[in-house]
Amino acid sequence: MVSALMEYIPDTIANMMAGHASPSHSTQVLAAFSLAGLVRLLLVMGLINGVSAALDTLCSQAFGAMRFAMMWMFCQAGLLLYGMALPALCLVLWTSGAGLELLGQNADIARTAGHVLAITTVALPFAIIYTVMKSGLQAQNIALPFVLCDLASFVVSTSAAYVLAFKFGLGYMGVALAAPTSWLVKSLVLVPFLLRNSAFCQAWPGWQLREALVLVPKIWKLGASGVLMVTFQTLGFAILTFMAGLLPSASTAISACGIFSALVVILSMPLLGFCVAGAVRIGNALGAGDARRAATIARIVLTATTIVSAIDAVLLATVSGTFARSYTSNTATIAMVSRLGQNLVPLMPLISFTFGLQAVLRGCGKQFLCAQLNFVCLFVLGAPVGALFALHQQLGLLGLWYGNLVGLTVFLIIGLAWFHRLSWDDMAQLAQRNAHLRSPAVAEDMPSDAC
Repeated sequence: MVSALMEYIPDTIANMMAGHASPSHSTQVLAAFSLAGLVRLLLVMGLINGVSAALDTLCSQAFGAMRFAMMWMFCQAGLLLYGMALPALCLVLWTSGAGLELLGQNADIARTAGHVLAITTVALPFAIIYTVMKSGLQAQNIALPFVLCDLASFVVSTSAAYVLAFKFGLGYMGVALAAPTSWLVKSLVLVPFLLRNSAFCQAWPGWQLREALVLVPKIWKLGASGVLMVTFQTLGFAILTFMAGLLPSASTAISACGIFSALVVILSMPLLGFCVAGAVRIGNALGAGDARRAATIARIVLTATTIVSAIDAVLLATVSGTFARSYTSNTATIAMVSRLGQNLVPLMPLISFTFGLQAVLRGCGKQFLCAQLNFVCLFVLGAPVGALFALHQQLGLLGLWYGNLVGLTVFLIIGLAWFHRLSWDDMAQLAQRNAHLRSPAVAEDMPSDAC
């Protein structure tokens, strides 16, 4: 949970710095950083987290089945898949400024966001390397190294952003350089933990990229579903900011939506970390053929997330105004964020249940079903209803978020029905088949001399 929270805090502080780096244009800069953050979530983190969800599922199931060498072959296949997508992703980021203008965003805001996203391309190789290493270790229920990586990257990247922005006078561009620095530090710090890992030392099969290529279709099938799962979920929230740009006082609406979204994410991060750990343990249990233990873990995850979300709901209603002041001194933006927090208390319990159910789906390898639910509930249903409330009912930004609440409520109903009908024995059999896939390089798990 600490690791999940620490992954998001540096971006939040960077956005705060960006708002203060150019005080006279803070609203415009914050709007640009919000748009850039959404594009990163949709394109960069959508791909990285989507494929990572597939790796987490397959690696945790392989580890539960004691197929350690196969687990590392899945990691190599994931690395190949990331590499195939990297050139196209870089091209999209370099041209994102023009793309945002075509989508109807303010020209100045779109150009600023494009500059920030161009810098993001430097971070991509390090983000990919870190994510693959993390999947291999996380499947073994290892978490402490990620906390240390996040702490180290937080100190280094935040310090670098401050010096570049305020001491060297680079402004928001200096703040944007914090992202590549953060991923570089994370990758460097995690390498020693991987090299000393017992499962790595005992079962690393060596670099077998040609053989790993055989596993890429399996990773791609599950990874594509994972990408859709993450992308549709992100799109369900990202569309709120894009639609906010079409409301009166677009800069204020976008800034308020971005700040409120940041608060929601921060409050959700501890629960998200708990859910990721739950998904890994569900995968371990299914890989070992223990359907009863997997079902018990799933119930614990859903119950715990729902209970803890009550605290998040109270915080959302009480600290939203104070949180907004840390970003900007613009009174209209602060008032808008405060109004959202006071009127959207049910949001946190609904989001928490969504995370809990997604953990169960990820552990079972049902990312495509989750993608379908996210698309229908958040995008097809939530966005149009939000537009209806915002434009026809004259509720503005609050109306957009009301539409999101409607979509999450439908997700809750459908998700509970699916969970009630789930056959854990079938999930265990599927997981064991995944863990015993044949690769030319790994006929059986034999000790290696990796260490």
